Amino acid sequence: MMRRVLCAGLLLASSVRAQGRISGFVTDSAHRPLANAEVIVMEPRPGRSVRTDSAGQFVIDGLAPGTYNIRARRLGFYVAQSRIALTNGQPKIVIFELLARPQVLAPIEVTAKCVRWTIEGFACRQAKGGRGVFMDEEAIDAKHALEIHELFRDVPGLRVEDREARSKVGWRCTQTLVNGKLPGPSNQRPNWPSDLIGIEIYLNPDSVPGEYSHFVWMTEEKKKTSYRCGIINYWTSGRPRYAAGTRKK
Repeated sequence: MMRRVLCAGLLLASSVRAQGRISGFVTDSAHRPLANAEVIVMEPRPGRSVRTDSAGQFVIDGLAPGTYNIRARRLGFYVAQSRIALTNGQPKIVIFELLARPQVLAPIEVTAKCVRWTIEGFACRQAKGGRGVFMDEEAIDAKHALEIHELFRDVPGLRVEDREARSKVGWRCTQTLVNGKLPGPSNQRPNWPSDLIGIEIYLNPDSVPGEYSHFVWMTEEKKKTSYRCGIINYWTSGRPRYAAGTRKK
């Protein structure tokens, strides 16, 4: 019996020793600490996240050996990312330097028809009290979502199915736009909430503003019928998926 207890104790100690730790700091480009920045473990799978303290410091422990994709983000800054390999429980220290985003929402002049292809148009439609659902960067960040589909869980008229947002009204279909245009090689659909600076949602085709009304038909042929869809328009920062800005100690 004593031998079994001893063996179990040795196995437990070995397991504890094998666990690794990633710690470090999040700063701005002037090396000033950023408090309340979110540091997220994206791979092997999204799930764990911590926040920095007043000194910009974070700790993620209890990690098994392997390779981890870690992201750091904070409202008003571009996301930074680092890929870190942990072996035999060895701790790693990494410093994320976040680049500040330029102020994208200048004073908005509300006109009869808002701009179609820039984030100023998003703010203009929101200021006009449009019949859509609007999430700005602050609202997106406040949800602490790790994946984009999680942003839609509490939006009336939407359901999340197979990690996609689907309409529950009308023809139950939605057209996806990115920065006011159909997605394409140079205008790709965002992968993560941290890629977004705004979302506008129009579930009822009749509520779609005039600048996007021609997108309510999924194809040209369907314009001959009454088959129309709502729209989800994603606004991205226009920068790469994440900004390089990490260094290891």
